Amino acid sequence: MITLIVAINHTNSIGLNNKLPWHNPDELQYFKQITMGKTLYVGHNTYKHLPPLPGRKIKVIGHNKDVQDFHTFLLNHQDSKEDIYIIGGASIFNQALPYASYLYLSIVNDDTLGDCFFKFNPSLYTHTLLQKQPTFTSYLLTKKE
Repeated sequence: MITLIVAINHTNSIGLNNKLPWHNPDELQYFKQITMGKTLYVGHNTYKHLPPLPGRKIKVIGHNKDVQDFHTFLLNHQDSKEDIYIIGGASIFNQALPYASYLYLSIVNDDTLGDCFFKFNPSLYTHTLLQKQPTFTSYLLTKKE
């Protein structure tokens, strides 16, 4: 099972100058809560700019790291029972989205226009509200059959 863990703002931005376009400690704490103890997969460029994530194992997809490219990654994991959690960036999200059964989606109350975006069709998913905070709202999106 492939799950994407994504935070966007009101402009669907996920990045600006290789960082999050916002500073939101509450959403970062939520991210920590849902990722703690998991193996997280990330694209090479995002990995280069990712701060340390204690308590989580990071595997890099692309640029001669743990896995060459997303297609090879899928071939290597097609029979795996392991849950796959992908945390970015934009290129890996776009490649993984058609295969993802679930999306943990946080919508941050922010209007900053970034330079990386998460593009998806919300009508392809059922939405379950997980939490509503003053600074963000989180959902679990499940792909419709």
